[in-house]
Amino acid sequence: MELNPDQRRAVDCDHHSVVVACPGSGKTRVLVERAVRLRRLHPQAEIIVVTFTRQAAAELRARMEGQLETLSRMRVATFHSLALQQLLSHDQSRICGPAEQLALLRLAAQAHLPDIEFRAFQAAADAFTSGHASALDRADYQLAYDAYLELMAEHSAVDFGHGVLKAVEAMERDELTPFACDYLLVDEVQDIDPIQVRWVYAHTRAGAQLMIVGDDDQSVYAFRSALGYRGMKQIGEHHSAIRINLSINYRSHQEVLGLASRLISHNTQRVAKRLTSARGPGGSVKLHSRYWTDVDEDHAVAATLGSSNDQWAIIARTNRKLDRVAHALRSMNIPFTRPGRTQFWESEDPSLFLRLLQPQGIHDPLTRAAASVRIGVSGKKADALPAPLKKLDGLLRGSPVSQDPEKCIHVVAKWMRANFAGIQPARVTTSMRVVDQCKQYLLMMDGSLSERIAQAQRPRSSKEERIVLLTMHAAKGREFPSVWIVGCQDGTIPNKKADDVEEERRLLYVAMTRAERELHLSFAWNQLVTRADCSTYLRTLTPSRFLSIDMGLPIPDRHTIEQQRHAEPS
Repeated sequence: MELNPDQRRAVDCDHHSVVVACPGSGKTRVLVERAVRLRRLHPQAEIIVVTFTRQAAAELRARMEGQLETLSRMRVATFHSLALQQLLSHDQSRICGPAEQLALLRLAAQAHLPDIEFRAFQAAADAFTSGHASALDRADYQLAYDAYLELMAEHSAVDFGHGVLKAVEAMERDELTPFACDYLLVDEVQDIDPIQVRWVYAHTRAGAQLMIVGDDDQSVYAFRSALGYRGMKQIGEHHSAIRINLSINYRSHQEVLGLASRLISHNTQRVAKRLTSARGPGGSVKLHSRYWTDVDEDHAVAATLGSSNDQWAIIARTNRKLDRVAHALRSMNIPFTRPGRTQFWESEDPSLFLRLLQPQGIHDPLTRAAASVRIGVSGKKADALPAPLKKLDGLLRGSPVSQDPEKCIHVVAKWMRANFAGIQPARVTTSMRVVDQCKQYLLMMDGSLSERIAQAQRPRSSKEERIVLLTMHAAKGREFPSVWIVGCQDGTIPNKKADDVEEERRLLYVAMTRAERELHLSFAWNQLVTRADCSTYLRTLTPSRFLSIDMGLPIPDRHTIEQQRHAEPS
């Protein structure tokens, strides 16, 4: 299919540019075509394409490989991996995994903060590495963070978040040279944070021509310091960039796109745009407003989708709502997929489990630090092995255990279950369950210990069931023939804990624009709440203001629904 005029302008632009890409507008194709064109016109040019996820980088790389003989002089990677590449070549830093990073944070905080403050300090440290200097305004937080940096330096380590900040600061001090780069293309730029903006500026100052691609209306990561509309505007103005709007949607029928456009038009912090559906009319939107309780809603959705042959996404604002829908689907033996929010083996306990099984085990300083924190060893260093770690080391290195992968797996699982001193009491049950899952997953695999570890860390298959359950955040970047958005109540969407109603509106907009042909929205009038004594009561709910006020959908009167319910035969 030929590029449309706006797509062609973006691909051919020979100037700094900001490409505002509405949902389903072919932004990935534009990025690929732009990179391919640059490579063919300038065979010796250095090209960098930056993404925010490894999956997106892999997709872009695969599509470019389909059109080019070679990707030489071309880097396609995430901000974090690019920054770490710079640091590894600069000072031989090593990458600190999730378990090790958390261990060093805990060790650093012990001398300066009570245990109850740790989670807040962890969030402040994450915010600081995203560019929010004020996050460490508290003196005790700053002292703890300084201690964390000292520990990182002692281990010659760098974590993923701090890696970009460290690379930026080194480039700004002229201690680290930006990548040789003639053309810099940044995908999903609405998700960029202040530190990543500085990384981009360091490369455009060195002469790179910039193209950023994104949609301010799909900025839903403010809690991760994403700048959204403000960041796109700032970068564009800083570079006197040409703005190009990709306003033709090739995904959704007009019925779906029109309603989503009506919703998002109520936001004030956005690029003005008029969206057009290339598919035209032929879709459908339906509001379900007759469910008296949330349980009624969950079972009705499960029953309807269970009898359908289409591919569906069930999307909710919270995981709690998805838990209830998943329960209804299981009760009817309806298969579904629920993609994980994070890679299992990258989270704290699974990451430590794998590190303990590796050849160096606890003799690796970072692994030893993580294991020491888990068993409650205090102090900045754990140079001498505490008794529990000595015992584990002896078991793993002793014969014949060391020659038997399955025995090693059992040993590590048993040791982790027996040593929960460093785990908060409320998390012990969850941690025990996770350790058991690690053991079972690894025991089901074949091969040597190193082969099983490699298999565990390999990306999962993308094969999915006909019904997929997603949060609104996880739905971003996906598309489905039919979508059902559940739990559209005030307090849920917009969420009662949210500070920014415009971001909540963007979240619902993202969810709605996943639908190609068929969009369903539903809510319940009451939540069925179970008390501690197993008795139940109804908590009154209110339909989301986004449905009636923003989208103009007709909402029946609560009293009318109640009367109709009582009039129905039992």
